[in-house]
Amino acid sequence: MPSDKCPKELGNAENIISKTTQEKFRVIKKLEKTFDFISEEPLTISLKKAESSKAELFTRILRIRIWLLENKNISWNVFSKDREIYQDLIIRKVVWNLDKDAKRLKKKNKDIDQKVLSEFIPSADIRNIYIPPSQAKHLIKLINQLDAEIAEGFILKKKCRSKRKWKKLEVLRLYNWGQIHCKWSPNRKNKDVQKKIRKLLLELDKFIEKFGQNIFEMTLNYYSEDSGKIIKIWEGQNEKR
Repeated sequence: MPSDKCPKELGNAENIISKTTQEKFRVIKKLEKTFDFISEEPLTISLKKAESSKAELFTRILRIRIWLLENKNISWNVFSKDREIYQDLIIRKVVWNLDKDAKRLKKKNKDIDQKVLSEFIPSADIRNIYIPPSQAKHLIKLINQLDAEIAEGFILKKKCRSKRKWKKLEVLRLYNWGQIHCKWSPNRKNKDVQKKIRKLLLELDKFIEKFGQNIFEMTLNYYSEDSGKIIKIWEGQNEKR
């Protein structure tokens, strides 16, 4: 690449050197980036309850993500037709075991080439569940209880050393007026917020397990630049199974 096409790295060091990291770290970053994609998107979901029904658009109103110590990442997304007035909801849960995929890659090819890396998709478990208004009332109540703790902002206090079960916790709540977004480690805590999160996640998982009312179709609407490539690779892998 011609030097005039490269970005200039300026600073107060006599030498600024750019280099690539070891292959194994690039593989992990690639996997983490893909997990970010499948846990942050889709931003909206179009739903048809029956084949003859008109499509209804659901928008994400809440995302909770947790990065566990055993290299297992989990995200929960909640979608609604309105960000503050709820009737029926959609839950999307993504569970990804990083260690499992790292072993898969190591077994597949010790010297991983770029083609293998570029076409590797995490073996995530993804569930998308529609919840009708008649079943969503208690879940809506728990979302409102979480809102009562976070909507005006909240304080994270320093936490004394204790046995850690997770590395990072994230909450993203979208309102009509804006959003609350916070990510923190076990070094900080808000007892009331984390209690409300635990109660909400337990309820979300109940719906994930029992699946709820059957509907005709969900269309996951992806927006990022990488989405087309990732979905194409993913569909190709699913066809081989």
